[in-house]
Amino acid sequence: EDMQKMIGQNIAKNTNASKESDSVTVRGSPAYVICSDLALECDYENLTASFDGTIHDDEIIVSLYMEGRGQNYTVHLDADAVYMMDGDYIRDIKVETENRQVDYAVDAQGKIDLLSIPIPINEKYHQVDYGALGHLIAEHDLKSKLEQRDIAYSEENYTFRKGISLDSYPPYSGYCALVKSDDGEDYWYEGGFHYDTLSRSELYDVNPNSCEPNSFSCTCSIIKEHAINNVGALTYFDESQEKATARALQEYLKFTKVSNVPSQFVVGKYNFDYDGDYVSFCGKFVEPNTRNTFEGAIKDSKVTSFSMRPPMELCAINENAIVYDFEYLGNED
Repeated sequence: EDMQKMIGQNIAKNTNASKESDSVTVRGSPAYVICSDLALECDYENLTASFDGTIHDDEIIVSLYMEGRGQNYTVHLDADAVYMMDGDYIRDIKVETENRQVDYAVDAQGKIDLLSIPIPINEKYHQVDYGALGHLIAEHDLKSKLEQRDIAYSEENYTFRKGISLDSYPPYSGYCALVKSDDGEDYWYEGGFHYDTLSRSELYDVNPNSCEPNSFSCTCSIIKEHAINNVGALTYFDESQEKATARALQEYLKFTKVSNVPSQFVVGKYNFDYDGDYVSFCGKFVEPNTRNTFEGAIKDSKVTSFSMRPPMELCAINENAIVYDFEYLGNED
Protein backbone atom coordinates (compact mmCIF):
# COMPACT_ATOMS: atom_id res chain seq x y z
CA GLU A 1 0.00 0.00 0.00
CA ASP A 2 1.29 3.43 -0.90
CA MET A 3 2.02 5.59 2.16
CA GLN A 4 1.93 9.35 1.93
CA LYS A 5 4.39 11.28 4.03
CA MET A 6 4.88 15.02 4.34
CA ILE A 7 8.02 16.06 6.22
CA GLY A 8 8.00 19.77 6.69
CA GLN A 9 11.54 21.13 6.56
CA ASN A 10 14.05 21.31 3.73
CA ILE A 11 17.40 20.22 5.10
CA ALA A 12 19.39 19.61 1.93
CA LYS A 13 21.65 21.86 -0.04
CA ASN A 14 21.93 19.56 -3.05
CA THR A 15 19.32 16.96 -4.00
CA ASN A 16 20.38 16.02 -7.54
CA ALA A 17 16.85 16.82 -8.72
CA SER A 18 15.46 15.31 -11.90
CA LYS A 19 18.06 12.56 -11.89
CA GLU A 20 17.60 8.90 -11.23
CA SER A 21 19.18 7.89 -7.96
CA ASP A 22 21.41 4.96 -7.33
CA SER A 23 20.56 2.57 -4.53
CA VAL A 24 21.08 4.50 -1.34
CA THR A 25 21.49 2.84 2.05
CA VAL A 26 20.23 4.54 5.17
CA ARG A 27 21.66 3.47 8.50
CA GLY A 28 21.32 4.73 12.04
CA SER A 29 19.11 7.67 12.90
CA PRO A 30 17.56 8.24 9.45
CA ALA A 31 16.35 4.66 9.31
CA TYR A 32 14.94 4.89 12.83
CA VAL A 33 13.15 8.12 11.99
CA ILE A 34 11.60 6.74 8.80
CA CYS A 35 10.61 3.56 10.58
CA SER A 36 8.96 5.53 13.38
CA ASP A 37 7.19 8.06 11.19
CA LEU A 38 5.77 5.39 8.91
CA ALA A 39 4.54 3.51 11.99
CA LEU A 40 6.43 0.36 11.03
CA GLU A 41 7.27 -2.29 13.60
CA CYS A 42 10.96 -2.39 12.81
CA ASP A 43 13.73 -4.42 14.35
CA TYR A 44 15.82 -1.72 16.06
CA GLU A 45 18.90 -3.88 16.43
CA ASN A 46 19.18 -4.75 12.73
CA LEU A 47 17.51 -1.75 11.15
CA THR A 48 18.66 -0.84 7.64
CA ALA A 49 16.56 0.98 5.06
CA SER A 50 17.38 0.72 1.34
CA PHE A 51 16.15 3.27 -1.17
CA ASP A 52 15.78 2.75 -4.91
CA GLY A 53 13.86 5.17 -7.05
CA THR A 54 13.63 8.41 -8.94
CA ILE A 55 14.08 11.92 -7.62
CA HIS A 56 11.77 14.37 -9.43
CA ASP A 57 11.49 18.12 -9.19
CA ASP A 58 8.43 18.00 -6.96
CA GLU A 59 8.43 14.57 -5.41
CA ILE A 60 10.74 11.76 -4.32
CA ILE A 61 9.31 8.33 -5.06
CA VAL A 62 11.30 5.48 -3.57
CA SER A 63 10.93 1.84 -2.83
CA LEU A 64 11.69 1.31 0.84
CA TYR A 65 12.92 -2.06 2.07
CA MET A 66 13.24 -2.46 5.81
CA GLU A 67 15.69 -5.22 6.70
CA GLY A 68 14.42 -7.35 9.56
CA ARG A 69 10.86 -6.93 8.35
CA GLY A 70 11.32 -8.47 4.92
CA GLN A 71 8.75 -6.13 3.43
CA ASN A 72 8.78 -3.43 0.76
CA TYR A 73 6.93 -0.14 0.86
CA THR A 74 6.47 2.54 -1.76
CA VAL A 75 6.86 5.89 -0.11
CA HIS A 76 5.97 9.30 -1.56
CA LEU A 77 7.91 12.14 0.02
CA ASP A 78 7.20 15.80 -0.65
CA ALA A 79 10.07 17.63 -2.35
CA ASP A 80 10.46 19.86 0.69
CA ALA A 81 11.54 16.76 2.59
CA VAL A 82 14.75 16.27 0.65
CA TYR A 83 17.68 14.36 2.02
CA MET A 84 21.33 15.34 2.18
CA MET A 85 23.23 12.76 0.18
CA ASP A 86 26.83 11.78 0.79
CA GLY A 87 28.07 9.02 -1.47
CA ASP A 88 26.04 5.91 -0.73
CA TYR A 89 24.59 7.31 2.47
CA ILE A 90 21.76 9.60 3.35
CA ARG A 91 23.59 11.11 6.27
CA ASP A 92 21.04 13.57 7.62
CA ILE A 93 17.30 13.62 7.94
CA LYS A 94 15.07 15.59 10.23
CA VAL A 95 11.36 15.27 10.83
CA GLU A 96 10.81 18.54 12.60
CA THR A 97 7.24 18.93 11.44
CA GLU A 98 5.34 22.02 12.48
CA ASN A 99 4.41 22.10 16.17
CA ARG A 100 6.22 18.82 16.83
CA GLN A 101 7.96 18.75 20.21
CA VAL A 102 10.71 16.24 20.91
CA ASP A 103 10.25 14.62 24.32
CA TYR A 104 13.44 13.14 25.78
CA ALA A 105 11.74 12.04 29.00
CA VAL A 106 12.50 8.54 30.28
CA ASP A 107 9.99 6.18 31.87
CA ALA A 108 9.96 4.92 35.47
CA GLN A 109 12.73 2.41 34.64
CA GLY A 110 14.90 5.10 33.07
CA LYS A 111 14.27 3.89 29.52
CA ILE A 112 13.42 5.89 26.43
CA ASP A 113 11.82 4.71 23.20
CA LEU A 114 14.57 5.37 20.64
CA LEU A 115 12.08 5.18 17.79
CA SER A 116 10.20 8.17 19.18
CA ILE A 117 13.05 10.71 19.03
CA PRO A 118 15.55 12.06 16.49
CA ILE A 119 18.86 10.29 17.13
CA PRO A 120 22.22 12.05 16.58
CA ILE A 121 24.63 10.35 14.20
CA ASN A 122 28.42 10.29 14.22
CA GLU A 123 29.06 11.54 10.70
CA LYS A 124 32.53 10.00 10.48
CA TYR A 125 31.50 6.45 11.33
CA HIS A 126 27.83 6.56 10.22
CA GLN A 127 26.62 5.22 13.53
CA VAL A 128 24.61 6.43 16.50
CA ASP A 129 26.41 9.06 18.59
CA TYR A 130 25.44 7.69 21.99
CA GLY A 131 27.44 10.36 23.81
CA ALA A 132 25.38 13.13 22.22
CA LEU A 133 22.19 11.12 22.69
CA GLY A 134 22.93 10.64 26.38
CA HIS A 135 23.65 14.34 26.73
CA LEU A 136 20.20 15.24 25.37
CA ILE A 137 18.42 12.74 27.61
CA ALA A 138 20.39 13.46 30.80
CA GLU A 139 20.07 17.23 30.39
CA HIS A 140 16.34 16.90 29.83
CA ASP A 141 16.17 14.82 33.01
CA LEU A 142 18.10 17.43 34.98
CA LYS A 143 15.90 20.30 33.83
CA SER A 144 12.78 18.28 34.63
CA LYS A 145 14.07 17.68 38.17
CA LEU A 146 14.84 21.39 38.60
CA GLU A 147 11.34 22.28 37.43
CA GLN A 148 9.75 19.73 39.76
CA ARG A 149 11.50 21.38 42.72
CA ASP A 150 10.70 24.91 41.52
CA ILE A 151 14.39 25.80 41.38
CA ALA A 152 14.88 29.05 39.45
CA TYR A 153 18.25 29.74 37.82
CA SER A 154 19.84 31.70 35.00
CA GLU A 155 21.80 30.17 32.15
CA GLU A 156 25.08 31.78 33.24
CA ASN A 157 24.79 29.82 36.51
CA TYR A 158 24.14 26.51 34.76
CA THR A 159 26.99 24.13 33.89
CA PHE A 160 26.37 20.72 32.31
CA ARG A 161 29.26 18.44 31.36
CA LYS A 162 30.00 14.96 30.07
CA GLY A 163 32.12 12.87 32.41
CA ILE A 164 33.89 9.55 31.90
CA SER A 165 32.85 7.37 28.97
CA LEU A 166 33.67 3.67 28.91
CA ASP A 167 35.05 2.49 25.58
CA SER A 168 32.43 0.13 24.24
CA TYR A 169 29.66 0.35 21.70
CA PRO A 170 27.22 1.40 22.85
CA PRO A 171 29.37 3.16 25.49
CA TYR A 172 28.45 3.96 29.06
CA SER A 173 28.67 7.74 29.49
CA GLY A 174 28.43 9.79 32.67
CA TYR A 175 27.08 13.33 32.93
CA CYS A 176 27.05 15.92 35.69
CA ALA A 177 25.99 19.48 36.35
CA LEU A 178 26.26 22.32 38.81
CA VAL A 179 23.35 24.75 39.01
CA LYS A 180 23.48 27.88 41.15
CA SER A 181 19.93 28.93 41.90
CA ASP A 182 18.67 32.49 41.95
CA ASP A 183 18.52 32.32 45.76
CA GLY A 184 22.21 31.39 46.01
CA GLU A 185 21.97 27.63 46.58
CA ASP A 186 24.11 25.05 44.76
CA TYR A 187 22.55 21.94 43.24
CA TRP A 188 24.49 19.02 41.80
CA TYR A 189 23.39 16.46 39.25
CA GLU A 190 24.78 13.08 38.18
CA GLY A 191 23.50 10.53 35.71
CA GLY A 192 24.74 7.78 33.42
CA PHE A 193 23.44 6.65 30.04
CA HIS A 194 23.83 3.35 28.18
CA TYR A 195 22.04 2.40 24.95
CA ASP A 196 18.46 3.41 25.85
CA THR A 197 18.62 3.70 29.64
CA LEU A 198 19.39 6.56 31.99
CA SER A 199 20.63 5.31 35.38
CA ARG A 200 21.72 6.75 38.74
CA SER A 201 20.23 10.12 37.84
CA GLU A 202 19.92 12.26 40.95
CA LEU A 203 19.76 15.92 41.89
CA TYR A 204 21.75 16.62 45.07
CA ASP A 205 21.88 19.52 47.51
CA VAL A 206 25.60 18.89 48.10
CA ASN A 207 28.40 17.63 45.87
CA PRO A 208 28.09 13.81 45.92
CA ASN A 209 31.81 13.35 45.26
CA SER A 210 34.85 14.46 47.19
CA CYS A 211 37.43 16.37 45.19
CA GLU A 212 40.83 14.87 46.01
CA PRO A 213 44.19 14.47 44.27
CA ASN A 214 44.77 11.35 42.16
CA SER A 215 41.07 10.94 41.55
CA PHE A 216 38.61 12.12 38.93
CA SER A 217 34.99 13.02 39.24
CA CYS A 218 32.82 14.89 36.77
CA THR A 219 31.61 17.26 39.47
CA CYS A 220 35.16 17.99 40.61
CA SER A 221 36.10 18.93 37.05
CA ILE A 222 33.29 21.50 37.11
CA ILE A 223 34.60 22.94 40.39
CA LYS A 224 38.08 23.32 38.89
CA GLU A 225 36.64 24.81 35.70
CA HIS A 226 34.73 27.40 37.74
CA ALA A 227 37.86 28.20 39.75
CA ILE A 228 39.81 28.86 36.54
CA ASN A 229 37.05 30.90 34.91
CA ASN A 230 36.52 33.02 38.02
CA VAL A 231 40.10 33.40 39.15
CA GLY A 232 40.70 36.64 40.97
CA ALA A 233 43.78 37.77 42.84
CA LEU A 234 46.04 34.76 43.40
CA THR A 235 47.52 34.05 46.81
CA TYR A 236 51.14 33.03 47.29
CA PHE A 237 53.17 30.87 49.66
CA ASP A 238 55.02 32.74 52.34
CA GLU A 239 58.72 31.91 52.78
CA SER A 240 58.22 29.09 55.28
CA GLN A 241 55.42 27.47 53.21
CA GLU A 242 57.56 27.61 50.08
CA LYS A 243 60.53 26.00 51.84
CA ALA A 244 58.41 23.23 53.37
CA THR A 245 56.85 22.43 50.01
CA ALA A 246 60.24 22.44 48.28
CA ARG A 247 61.75 20.05 50.86
CA ALA A 248 58.87 17.60 50.39
CA LEU A 249 59.27 17.81 46.62
CA GLN A 250 63.04 17.31 46.80
CA GLU A 251 62.50 14.13 48.80
CA TYR A 252 59.90 12.92 46.31
CA LEU A 253 62.12 13.59 43.28
CA LYS A 254 65.02 11.64 44.80
CA PHE A 255 63.13 8.41 44.22
CA THR A 256 60.67 9.28 41.45
CA LYS A 257 61.94 9.45 37.89
CA VAL A 258 60.71 12.44 35.88
CA SER A 259 62.18 12.07 32.40
CA ASN A 260 63.93 14.81 30.44
CA VAL A 261 63.81 17.59 32.99
CA PRO A 262 66.66 19.60 34.53
CA SER A 263 67.61 19.07 38.16
CA GLN A 264 66.43 22.45 39.43
CA PHE A 265 62.95 23.79 40.12
CA VAL A 266 60.96 26.61 41.65
CA VAL A 267 57.73 26.00 43.49
CA GLY A 268 54.58 28.01 44.21
CA LYS A 269 51.01 27.78 45.41
CA TYR A 270 48.30 26.17 43.30
CA ASN A 271 45.15 28.11 44.11
CA PHE A 272 42.73 25.21 44.30
CA ASP A 273 41.52 23.67 47.54
CA TYR A 274 41.02 19.91 47.53
CA ASP A 275 38.79 18.22 50.08
CA GLY A 276 40.86 17.02 53.00
CA ASP A 277 44.05 18.27 54.58
CA TYR A 278 46.12 18.80 51.42
CA VAL A 279 48.56 21.52 50.39
CA SER A 280 48.25 22.19 46.66
CA PHE A 281 51.44 23.25 44.89
CA CYS A 282 52.68 24.02 41.40
CA GLY A 283 55.98 24.94 39.86
CA LYS A 284 58.38 24.50 36.99
CA PHE A 285 61.72 22.93 36.30
CA VAL A 286 64.16 25.70 35.52
CA GLU A 287 64.46 25.75 31.77
CA PRO A 288 62.68 27.80 29.07
CA ASN A 289 60.33 24.96 28.24
CA THR A 290 56.61 25.34 28.97
CA ARG A 291 56.21 21.56 29.14
CA ASN A 292 58.27 21.56 32.32
CA THR A 293 55.51 22.96 34.52
CA PHE A 294 53.88 20.75 37.13
CA GLU A 295 51.31 20.58 39.88
CA GLY A 296 50.65 18.31 42.83
CA ALA A 297 49.56 17.95 46.42
CA ILE A 298 51.18 17.28 49.79
CA LYS A 299 49.69 15.67 52.88
CA ASP A 300 51.53 15.09 56.16
CA SER A 301 54.71 16.56 54.62
CA LYS A 302 54.75 13.97 51.80
CA VAL A 303 53.95 14.41 48.13
CA THR A 304 50.84 12.36 47.39
CA SER A 305 50.17 13.65 43.88
CA PHE A 306 52.46 14.91 41.12
CA SER A 307 51.86 15.46 37.41
CA MET A 308 53.33 17.46 34.56
CA ARG A 309 50.96 20.17 33.36
CA PRO A 310 51.01 23.04 30.86
CA PRO A 311 51.11 26.63 32.23
CA MET A 312 48.32 26.93 34.80
CA GLU A 313 45.98 29.84 35.49
CA LEU A 314 45.80 28.99 39.20
CA CYS A 315 49.56 28.78 39.75
CA ALA A 316 51.21 31.53 41.80
CA ILE A 317 55.04 31.51 41.98
CA ASN A 318 56.80 34.31 43.79
CA GLU A 319 58.98 36.52 41.57
CA ASN A 320 61.91 35.94 43.95
CA ALA A 321 61.21 32.22 44.39
CA ILE A 322 64.29 30.23 45.47
CA VAL A 323 65.71 27.77 42.92
CA TYR A 324 66.04 24.33 44.51
CA ASP A 325 68.23 21.42 43.37
CA PHE A 326 67.49 17.73 43.53
CA GLU A 327 69.29 14.53 42.65
CA TYR A 328 67.54 11.40 41.44
CA LEU A 329 68.89 8.41 43.39
CA GLY A 330 66.74 5.67 41.90
CA ASN A 331 63.62 3.82 42.96
CA GLU A 332 63.15 3.59 46.69
CA ASP A 333 63.08 -0.04 47.91
